[in-house]
Amino acid sequence: MSTHQARSAQHRQVTRSVLAELKQELTDSNFTADIAIGTPGEHDYASFLTAHSQTIQNILRDERNRLGSIKVRIGIFATIRRLDSYLEGLFGDSNFSEDDGVEYIYRYNIPFKTRNMPILPSTDINGTFNFALARIMQKVEDYVNYGSGWEFYRVEKIFIEISQFQPPTGAGHIPLPKDLAMKKGVVNPANDDDKCFQWAILVALHPVEKNAKRISKYKEYINELNFEGIKFPVQADEVILRRFE
Repeated sequence: MSTHQARSAQHRQVTRSVLAELKQELTDSNFTADIAIGTPGEHDYASFLTAHSQTIQNILRDERNRLGSIKVRIGIFATIRRLDSYLEGLFGDSNFSEDDGVEYIYRYNIPFKTRNMPILPSTDINGTFNFALARIMQKVEDYVNYGSGWEFYRVEKIFIEISQFQPPTGAGHIPLPKDLAMKKGVVNPANDDDKCFQWAILVALHPVEKNAKRISKYKEYINELNFEGIKFPVQADEVILRRFE
């Protein structure tokens, strides 16, 4: 077994045991990978996630290699707390400290996670991690600044939800729905190839008044565009679209 295969098998095996405890369904193309963090108690979640950046990115690369395109959510389970007498602080200054024997109310396993993020063959994994980190930080800040008195206490677990993904592609011509076509507000190029993305760009750059859906109206402008490194049909991938820009 190669190093890559061993690493993939190891983190999937850890996942299986965790999901069995939670009684969640597990398939080879839809599961949650949990990252062991030792003894919980990390209070600086941003630094903690950054310290585990390479582990997270390795899992994403392994699963992309195994499954092809995937969708992922990256997140943490956290413990939050607030003063048992936090309402008193709303009406005056509070000088409580840990040494005063202050009592806290705790909530456990509160999830802070990203939205579903597509990872395609061309996706920058490091960029995906950085986006996830920023999103989790924003979620935590929004939660603790909501005015309910809760504060972030510690990280309990890092997790990655992974599922296989078939990305949409801009391929051949598909007729518009009747109600949308009747509004005359959308030009739908009548191409018979897999370059729908190309024709859509040209339609936007070179509007015509009559027979706008005929691709013959735009063929003279094809050389204006540079599609080097872009494979047709174009996948709905932010990295690919930025490359074209």
